[in-house]
Amino acid sequence: MIDLEKLRFRRQFILGPAHVQLFYNWQKISIGNDLFLTVHPDLPCYEATIGNVTTILLGYAVNPYLPNLSNTEIVNTLSKESTNWELLIKHTNQLVGRWVIIYKASEKTIVFHDPAGVRQIHFGFSISGELWCASQPSLVALVTDAEPDLSHHHELKNDGVFDRYRDHFWPGSTTFYKKVFRLLPNHYLDMYTRKPSRYWPVSKIEEISFDDAIVKCSKILTGSIKAATKRYNLLFSITAGFDSRVLLAASRDVVNELKLYTEIRKWMHPLHPDIRVPYLMLRSVGLNRKLLRVPKRVDRLFQSLFTECFPHYHEGVLKEADVLFKSVRSYGFEPMVINGNISEIGRRFYSKKGWPGDPTPELMSAKAQMKSSRYAAEQFSYWYEDAKPTIKDSGIDPWDLFYWEQKIGGWFGSVRSEYDFAIDVFLPYNCRDLLQYMLGVNPLYRQTPDYKFHESLIRYMWPELLHFSINPPDPMKKIVKYARRIDNFISKIMFKRQ
Repeated sequence: MIDLEKLRFRRQFILGPAHVQLFYNWQKISIGNDLFLTVHPDLPCYEATIGNVTTILLGYAVNPYLPNLSNTEIVNTLSKESTNWELLIKHTNQLVGRWVIIYKASEKTIVFHDPAGVRQIHFGFSISGELWCASQPSLVALVTDAEPDLSHHHELKNDGVFDRYRDHFWPGSTTFYKKVFRLLPNHYLDMYTRKPSRYWPVSKIEEISFDDAIVKCSKILTGSIKAATKRYNLLFSITAGFDSRVLLAASRDVVNELKLYTEIRKWMHPLHPDIRVPYLMLRSVGLNRKLLRVPKRVDRLFQSLFTECFPHYHEGVLKEADVLFKSVRSYGFEPMVINGNISEIGRRFYSKKGWPGDPTPELMSAKAQMKSSRYAAEQFSYWYEDAKPTIKDSGIDPWDLFYWEQKIGGWFGSVRSEYDFAIDVFLPYNCRDLLQYMLGVNPLYRQTPDYKFHESLIRYMWPELLHFSINPPDPMKKIVKYARRIDNFISKIMFKRQ
């Protein structure tokens, strides 16, 4: 039997000047006399108070160098070693996970999230001017009575932005609601000044040799997965792609503790690379995987609950969340799924060999698939003007930062919030140290078509996995193309004979 109330806004939180009474079973935590946290029971919450300083972690974090540490031990360590908020943020650089941290001291109260902003923070103001934060914009709108931004939604919709099956998002720091904003990755929100501020990057990103980066990145990836297996039951989706191959290599020492699977969608056939390659590769190293078929139709009850919580959901997420939810229930325990996203930040997703040059509002809008939206161009222009000093001082490729803070922070963050309805996610790439090491490698080694750095990561951790192609072409496409040519040829001959 599905507990409907428990699924409503699952793994979400609200932070503001009072406890929210809308949900009867949510945890209520007072942070001093003026800040109150309301948390869904399935969102882990850890608190440490030393003197007049309180640190709260929502979600989870692992230390890849000390894999035995628990969430409680990590929060306690952060509190003991951080005499101010700058040190606190710095000490999170080595952590891997998906979290929001609330830091309250006499001089400052701030809220910030994991490097990619995947445990999202949104904020807005009530009619009386009170600041509210929450994990998704609809919750902020619920407590502030914010109105939908219908005019800009209409413009983006006309541009086809929301036709994207999986990867649409609102530009800049905007949301579907007026005066409700998304906190960008690499920023914190000051609860007293009520303004977001950038905290990274603040200095030059150090260059690192290819070999040193391989060793350092491998240590973080293997250590984080090892730490996660000590705490969680992990599901791992295996495809023919780079990200899952790197993470499978990093899982070599604990792979027998993982439950491997491959999702089958309606358009896939038995020879599809994402079905065939994992089967051959896993069989060669003595492993098996489970096949999960994504349904053509979603369970009606699941869909009604899902759409109530996420009015502007991604269609692809709804179907996959449905199959994962059913799979989770069949296992009889609460697992966590490993995901390889965020690695694209280090793979020059938007640029290669100096192309496309400096970001312009038009180029950024085109890259984000919002080409005809003046609103998107305006918002991306605001972002770029604000980021320019940081880009200059750090030397970071502006397109890498754009992908990080806009695409990952906007699209991927909202997608994972939607998946929270069914299952939480473990993100081995969501570590600032790891991302800095990757960005410090010569760009020529981490770009298409061969991604030499990522290939070398696999070779260093589990070389046998490279005996099988990465993202090979779909053989059926060639067959279909060839069949069409024959059909056209025969049609021309028959037409001439007529």
